[in-house]
Amino acid sequence: MMMRSLRIDFVIACCAIALAAGCPGDDDTMMMDVDAGTDTGMMGTDSGTDTGGDPCDGVSDCDSAGVSCDGEFLVTCAANAAGCLIEARESCEFGCNDGTGAMCAPDPCEGVDPSDQCDEADVGTSCDGANFVTCAANATGCFVNTVVDCTMEDGTNACAVDAAGDAMCVNDPCAGRDDLCDTEGTSCDGETVVTCAPDVFGCLTETRADCEARGATCDDSGDDAVCAGADCDATPNPCDAEGVACDGPELVTCSTDAFGCLAETRDDCTAAMFGVCNPDADPAACVIEDGDPCEGVDECTEGRTCDADTLNVCARDARGCFVNTATDCTATSSVCDDSGDMAVCLDLCPQATTTGVTLDCNSSMTMPFPFDTADGTSDITRYTCASFSYPRNEAIFRFMADADSEVEIVSTKPDGSGDHDLFILEGGLACNSGTPCVDGSTSTAATETVNFVAGAGEEFYVAYDLFGSSGTDTTMFTLEVSCTPVVCGDDVISGDEECDDGDMEDGDGCASDCTVESGFICMGEPSVCMVSCGNSVVDDSEGCDDGNTEPGDGCAADCSVEADYVCSGEPSVCEIACGNGSLDEGEECDDGGIEAGDGCNRDCMVETGFECRAEPSDCRANMCGDTTVGWGESCDDMNDVTGDGCHLCALEIDASADAIPPGDLDLIISLSGSLDDTDPTWNRPGFTCGANPDSGYFYDEHRIVNTSGAEQTLTITATWDAGDGYLHVFGPTFDPTMPTAMCIAGDDDFMGRGGSQLVDVTIADGATLSVIASAFDPDDAIGDYTIEVEVDGGL
Repeated sequence: MMMRSLRIDFVIACCAIALAAGCPGDDDTMMMDVDAGTDTGMMGTDSGTDTGGDPCDGVSDCDSAGVSCDGEFLVTCAANAAGCLIEARESCEFGCNDGTGAMCAPDPCEGVDPSDQCDEADVGTSCDGANFVTCAANATGCFVNTVVDCTMEDGTNACAVDAAGDAMCVNDPCAGRDDLCDTEGTSCDGETVVTCAPDVFGCLTETRADCEARGATCDDSGDDAVCAGADCDATPNPCDAEGVACDGPELVTCSTDAFGCLAETRDDCTAAMFGVCNPDADPAACVIEDGDPCEGVDECTEGRTCDADTLNVCARDARGCFVNTATDCTATSSVCDDSGDMAVCLDLCPQATTTGVTLDCNSSMTMPFPFDTADGTSDITRYTCASFSYPRNEAIFRFMADADSEVEIVSTKPDGSGDHDLFILEGGLACNSGTPCVDGSTSTAATETVNFVAGAGEEFYVAYDLFGSSGTDTTMFTLEVSCTPVVCGDDVISGDEECDDGDMEDGDGCASDCTVESGFICMGEPSVCMVSCGNSVVDDSEGCDDGNTEPGDGCAADCSVEADYVCSGEPSVCEIACGNGSLDEGEECDDGGIEAGDGCNRDCMVETGFECRAEPSDCRANMCGDTTVGWGESCDDMNDVTGDGCHLCALEIDASADAIPPGDLDLIISLSGSLDDTDPTWNRPGFTCGANPDSGYFYDEHRIVNTSGAEQTLTITATWDAGDGYLHVFGPTFDPTMPTAMCIAGDDDFMGRGGSQLVDVTIADGATLSVIASAFDPDDAIGDYTIEVEVDGGL
């Protein structure tokens, strides 16, 4: 038994030492008989049975050597020192790649600057100022920020986030502007109205209106600051009716400006990138398109050119794109002419195109012209410079000089071919009997001669016509053209010259362009010029001339009228203006005196609490409750009681008023007056309350107040006794200096010129209306009138 035990121990040791060489097993066993005391020196075969197990049993934990991935773990199966297969697991920070050779994935952000990296939770787009930022995984899986400067992108200049939270580069019409403001509204900055309001692109922008520039003051006592007291006649860009329209790429707006006047403003919609004017919007508006509106448009070069008789006009359209519009000039019997500053279709009469001849200073017909007047037309039967009849056919030629010239044209015809006359007509118009005639020759001789002055590029027509109805339309004739250039400085007054003193020097009375300088008069050829002020003659450039150049006598040293004076006559007689009973320039009133306290002060200004009318001025206290019915008052009963027919110096609409006929549900208020030169004048609007360019209409004001406790409906009927009047009704504050403000309605004729009527005029409870009677024509004193105001029931 001892010997067997030694053999087993040897086998185990052998396996432990030489695993690679193979351990004895069931089929390959190396046995040694070992005697505890005797070594026989023999190797023999163990005839017994090996009862030992697998040495790795319970030790190995994987089946085959190799490397693989298990989720985020890298799994390695390898033999340990005892030869047993052992599993090792490694957690991969960036994931396990199970490809041809499993391994832990490398760091995807290796080599990426940490400042460029972003968190996976921030994936998406955002704005960083004008930068468009995108957080997304790159090719290696690293989450990085990509930054785009929107101001460097084509067509954009800002970054914005939409309602869904997505950022994008956009075109912001407000970006980079220096006229932006923060809070919408108006205010006064001294005598300047400052307005902060959305412009046509929706940007809050600041605009400033200098009230003093138009004789107004800044008034912020109301809801909005305004330039109070402005004269709308001085509006530099007036318009007639409120509205918005497109004019090419410009948005044209007619609206009330800070001065209370209708004024036109123009905004170039293309000032904003991708901006266009959309005429189909309601109302028309500047809009921003998503991309370049001119992309794909075959644009042209701005300008006007002629292609034969086709006029090509390249200009911006409503989208701001330069597009060409081609016009066939011959369709309107015209020709395309680019000899002047710009190409145009010259409107020629059919006869001129029939001859096909254009004359100038370098052309002359020195032999019979082969044109048969029978081939012309007979559109011109009379000429404005002749009183004869020309019913037969005429030959018409176009004439144009290339330099300022005095022109002479002579026609010659054979004897016996009828009496033909020669005329020069203004060009640029269709030829007919009303075309203005510059010169004409109507003798019975064989030759006719006309003379005229032609400016460079100025168009004329030469008409050769048969006088009367007898004779023949067929004639052979010659035309001889001769031109003398108009030269300033040649001692001869020619063309449009006002003088010619033989030089082209300024300061001597005759300027370098041969016009008479201010303060001089020039006579003769060559011109002799002398100072005009002080010669007792009021020349065109002078306001007065009293025969001297002394200041302080009303006529200044430069022959201008001095302040506070009026001058008349030759030589001028000047006198102090205020106090002469006439309303001179700058005066509000003139009652013939300069005493204070009578309504018109020593400076001819209306005093507070007064109103003045007519010449000499009739000034009346205008204080309600002073017992005097002043201008603008319809009654004055010295109290503020309702129900007595007069309230707040206006005729009263009240159920208890004495004016109501007993038992009648309707109240009729009767008004009367007279329109004459004792009344003030105003710039009367039309029946639509629109602006009227004329002024000087006499008017009366009648005021009505509603104290009935309910809204009332009025019918207002005027009867003009001896003329043609106009009826208007205004809201609670009638201001004759602002005739379109508060205007409710107007009417000219009702049942003929002898009356006017306004119906369905409503007046709220407690409200005041002004009924205005005025003349139809300026300076027309139409005399007496009556007005009935009927309150249609409800009382």
